[in-house]
Amino acid sequence: MKTIAILATMDTKHIEVSYARNLIETLGHAVRVIDIGVSGKPAEGAGAIEIQAGEVLHAAGLSLETLTRMDKGARIETMASAAAIAVAECFKRKDFDAILSLGGIQNTIMAATAMRALPVGVPKLILSTMASGKRLFGPFVGAKDIVVMHSVADISGINRITRSVIANAVGAIVGMAMYGNRRIEASDALVIGATMLGVTSGGVSAATARLQDAGYETISFHATGVGGRAMEHFIADKVIGASLDLTLHEISSEVFGGYCAGANDRLLAAAAAGIPQVVAPGAVDILSCSTDFGVDSFPSNWRARKSIAHNASLYHVKLSAAEIAQVATVIAERLNQATGPLTVLIPKRGFCEAGAPGRPLHDAAIDAAFIDTLRRGLKRSIRWVEADLNISQPEFGELAAAELQAYLQAQPVALAMDSA
Repeated sequence: MKTIAILATMDTKHIEVSYARNLIETLGHAVRVIDIGVSGKPAEGAGAIEIQAGEVLHAAGLSLETLTRMDKGARIETMASAAAIAVAECFKRKDFDAILSLGGIQNTIMAATAMRALPVGVPKLILSTMASGKRLFGPFVGAKDIVVMHSVADISGINRITRSVIANAVGAIVGMAMYGNRRIEASDALVIGATMLGVTSGGVSAATARLQDAGYETISFHATGVGGRAMEHFIADKVIGASLDLTLHEISSEVFGGYCAGANDRLLAAAAAGIPQVVAPGAVDILSCSTDFGVDSFPSNWRARKSIAHNASLYHVKLSAAEIAQVATVIAERLNQATGPLTVLIPKRGFCEAGAPGRPLHDAAIDAAFIDTLRRGLKRSIRWVEADLNISQPEFGELAAAELQAYLQAQPVALAMDSA
């Protein structure tokens, strides 16, 4: 038998929660309802609530009396923060195996905040009216494995649509609890984190393949604004013990915006942890811009710049020499904080696949502005290697893997993975 936590506003969603509870219990599992309502009390006839809203607030040192004096926006923000603490504490006590939430935007914001406090691998599902349309899911999901499911109809009463979608949500979370629910396994083996995009994958894939052949476990992160952030978290949590950070595209997005923004403070976790690093400027010369957000979101005078369509809605736009030098300055400042072995590996024939000589985004002067600025900004003690290769060539990946292997063989690292 598994225990499913239901996180919901019991002042407004008690009927739907009761229906979900009955379904879960009929399947032979236990339920713990956690009330995150912000009105001050649950609805009349709300049914069993294992953790009251006041108890949720108490976990954060707050009270219902304090909450009810706030305006609605502040109440939602306060309850969301308290729920994150309370849910994390419940999980540490092994009070539940999986967590489900259902509701509209208010409930989704609070539930998502709480679920992000849980480790990757714990089943998490939000049934939400917000899971469709032109919604950005980054603020809800963050860098965690939260399943967000569209409710189709408003979650307001039980009818032929809500009956069906709630049943499917229950089936999904129970299934995950029973047949998934695989936490990150504890191990003394070294884990290597790598970053990649499609435009750098030729080199990165060759590097990870060589490292895997040598017996190392590698985890690749898609550097789209979330992947790099996730890798930084796993480095800080000592899950990842060496970094093959060959795609720093998110730093360009951090500085200038674009579709892949969101992974701020890249490179700093590895610097603080002192783990071995091999770093390359993968895709730093471009911004990813989506037509989904309109051409106003593109860089100024982008039509006069070199650009290519990556797919039907995503364009890669070349940075200027001044812009890429600014990115290089940020990267140098962060790499200079490294406390462990570090190699900066420069692909002189382009930082992305389309940046190779003869390809649409090739611009030797712009690439040179990055290389010169980065070289001048780095400490002389940092190892610098230039290769007459494009970053997407397998030979570049082989070179990167060899550099990292040399560090690992000279200074064996064995960091136990957290099994939270």
